Amino acid sequence: MIIVFKHLTHDNHWIDSFISVGTNSKYIHSQINFSNGYAGSAWMEYGATLRSIENTIVYPFLFDYIDITDTDIDEQKCFKFMLSQVGKQFDMMGAIVATLFPRPVKHRDTWHCSELVFATLVYGGLQTEPINS
Repeated sequence: MIIVFKHLTHDNHWIDSFISVGTNSKYIHSQINFSNGYAGSAWMEYGATLRSIENTIVYPFLFDYIDITDTDIDEQKCFKFMLSQVGKQFDMMGAIVATLFPRPVKHRDTWHCSELVFATLVYGGLQTEPINS
């Protein structure tokens, strides 16, 4: 299982630029590539879905990859959770607002990519600790 981050230079949509500036990041999209050949995330065009990996990565050199195969995160649980979210809408307003006002991830009816990726990893066993500000 691999976490994938797409660079801003991959696309030139104004929303991508806004998200990059608002999050102070060079990334505009995240997804999870599963070992069964599917990528899971929330896309503006499709909402939350699973897509063939080869249909999600056009320019591989404009992505960063983190292989989490040898961790305690359970890929089957992650895939099951991602599958349960398929069909939920992309949260455009949330993607824009979250760049200005971060919010906790809870049970949701809509997602933007990073929220869904994070929630999936937590469901699969990612251990998190509160951040004290």
